[in-house]
Amino acid sequence: MAFKTLSNAQGAANELTSLGNITTGDELIVERVAGQTRSATFRVELSEDTTPQLGGNLSFNGFNVEGINATTFGYLSGVTSNIQTQLNAKAPTASPTFTGTVTIPTPFTLGAVSVTATGTEMNYLAGVTSNIQTQLNAAVLLPGSTSITTLGTITTGTWHATAVGQTYGGTGFTSYAAGCIIYADASSNLQQLGIGGNGTVLMANTGLTQPQWSQITLSNTNTVTGTLAVGNGGTGQTSYTNGQLLIGNTTGNTLTKATLSATNLVSITNGAGSITIDVAPAAQSDQETATSTTLAVTPGRQHFHPSAAKAWVKCGVTGNILASRNVSSITDTGTGDMVVNFTTSFSSANYCAVGNCEGNGSTAQIIYVKNGTMAAGSCEFLSVNPSVVLTDPGSWSAAFFGDI
Repeated sequence: MAFKTLSNAQGAANELTSLGNITTGDELIVERVAGQTRSATFRVELSEDTTPQLGGNLSFNGFNVEGINATTFGYLSGVTSNIQTQLNAKAPTASPTFTGTVTIPTPFTLGAVSVTATGTEMNYLAGVTSNIQTQLNAAVLLPGSTSITTLGTITTGTWHATAVGQTYGGTGFTSYAAGCIIYADASSNLQQLGIGGNGTVLMANTGLTQPQWSQITLSNTNTVTGTLAVGNGGTGQTSYTNGQLLIGNTTGNTLTKATLSATNLVSITNGAGSITIDVAPAAQSDQETATSTTLAVTPGRQHFHPSAAKAWVKCGVTGNILASRNVSSITDTGTGDMVVNFTTSFSSANYCAVGNCEGNGSTAQIIYVKNGTMAAGSCEFLSVNPSVVLTDPGSWSAAFFGDI
């Protein structure tokens, strides 16, 4: 084994070739000449595998380094420049501080979030001065935007999106029939109700759950309220009692309720929807007495009054009756002689008989009651000329007054 020494005096490159052949077992001592700024002494022993082995202690720039071996020196493989310079250009992994232009690979993890934004997208953050979402929430969209988020109040333009649902302030409908209305059903869902028929009005259904079109029933107090005034064709009244009447009043153009009152002559009976008016008529006896001033005279009782004729007649000379009352027949007993027969006899023969005649065109006629012929049921008349000769008149007329 031979010892060979290499120093910097043999060339700046410190090339091992200047030592000649080095064989197995030779030891190589490398040192720096005294006076240099750096000195180091180490020993290299070559083994059969020709791999250099470092032995002893390594002193470099005043520092002693122990445990240097082939593995340790292997870490220098691939180093292309000063290691410390490269380290100084790096940032620590914990809370690093970057200066200059930093290139970040994508995707990368920021905290627990995986970031996939590209460099171009990351550059959009440049110039942001405050929270981005806060600024977006306070801003409005630019014209032409297709999103309504944070749009705020829309004052112009035409809606081209889908129908707005009722939970967002819309109706959810996109079409309507003429005259239809929108209402909320029992489930608070909006529904459409078509226009009603002619003469119908909008009102609530029986269950009060939805509107419906119906005709007004005047008899239904649930559909009609208030009182129809006279000026609108009504009465202005809401209730009545039996027998009441409505009387017009020009003062205020109103109808006033009135009830008929009974008098001595008239009695009033008010019923449900009816009025019975009764007049107290004079009976035959009342008429014959002729003293009452509170009784009404009816046609069937009028002739019973003492002032009324109880029978009268006009007839021809043959006994033919031309007109009469209470006369049943005429008996022609001869020239200038006739008998009047009563339908209803007088109560006695004490009545008044009045006779007259129509002249026959030649002489005057005198009519008188034949003496002794006045009976309760008949009366006989004679007709004579001025010479007191029985002569037929043109016609007979007679009236009778008294009690029957």
